[in-house]
Amino acid sequence: GGHEELVELLLSRGATIEHRDKKGFTPLILAATAGHEKVVEILMNHAADMEAQSERTKDTPLSLACSGGRYEVVDLLLNRGANKEHRNVSDYTPLSLAASGGYVNIIKLLLTHGAEI
Repeated sequence: GGHEELVELLLSRGATIEHRDKKGFTPLILAATAGHEKVVEILMNHAADMEAQSERTKDTPLSLACSGGRYEVVDLLLNRGANKEHRNVSDYTPLSLAASGGYVNIIKLLLTHGAEI
């Protein structure tokens, strides 16, 4: 799993929710990329920045969840209002990232949420 109890403990002890690692990833970016839905939910419940961008590629948690085929995380982020039209440094939207990965279920989900083609 995504170590939900540990995440809750660290946050309760004052861990910096927007801390960035050497690659410029926040905990939410890492959890979304790895598909840890419960950790994503915990972090968002603690007001983690849903629109945080990775330093080099300017990918958001939604972008990375789409490119990794993480359906449950994509669903959660969309239901919380994540920006469906964000463009990363390569000018790719979450929809184009899902399409390049062949994730038809995520494409359908994005379109249901009103993503532009």
